[in-house]
Amino acid sequence: FQFLLVIHCSYSLDFNVPKMDVAFAISATAFQSDSNFEKMQDTVKEFVDRFGVHGRVHYALVTFGDRPTIHLQFINKSKSLSTLKDLIERVPIPSKEAAVDKALSTAKMLFSPAAGGRVDAKKILVVMTDRESDSSSKEAMKSSQQLTVEGIRVIAVPLGDERNVNEAKTIVSIKEDVIKSNITDQPRDIANKIIDNLLDGEF
Repeated sequence: FQFLLVIHCSYSLDFNVPKMDVAFAISATAFQSDSNFEKMQDTVKEFVDRFGVHGRVHYALVTFGDRPTIHLQFINKSKSLSTLKDLIERVPIPSKEAAVDKALSTAKMLFSPAAGGRVDAKKILVVMTDRESDSSSKEAMKSSQQLTVEGIRVIAVPLGDERNVNEAKTIVSIKEDVIKSNITDQPRDIANKIIDNLLDGEF
C-alpha cells in the first residue's frame, strides 16, 4: 500500500502569527450592491478560514450605510469556524447611504478592552466599500487620524471606481494599505492580498 500524506499549510499555525485583533467594516451601496456585498462577505469568510477561530487572531464585524451596525465584537467568541461563517453569511446588506466617518468612529470603540480588544494585540481595521462615501474627505480623514492615534492600522479595499480609490487613500496612514481589487478578483484573491499586506515582514 502507498500512503499519501498531505500537510495543509495555514497561517493559523500560532507560532507564525502575531496576535491580531482584526475588524472588518463593509459597505455596498453601488449599482451592483448585492453582488458586491456578497463578494465582501465571502472575502471575510476566506480570511477567517485562513486563521481559524481558536488561534491568535480575533475578529469583529461592522456594516455601515447611513449609520454603522455592529454584528460581532472581539468579546464574542465563536464556538466554531462554521458558526462564525454562518454569522457573516446572515449579515444584512446596509442601507443605500455610506458614512465612512461614522463607521471609523464606531470601529474605534471595538478595540477597547470593554469590547474585547487586547492591549497586546496588533489592531487592524479592514474597510471594504464599493463606492465613494457620503462623508466629506475632511470628516473621513479626521476619523481616520483618531484611529492612528489609538494605534489602529487601517487597510482600505475599494471595489468601485477611481473616486472610491481616491477616498480610500485619505483613510490610511500607509499608502500601501490601499488594496486595489480588480473586477475579476475572487474573494480568495482579495483575502490573500489583505493577508499578504498584514503579514509583510512578519515571517
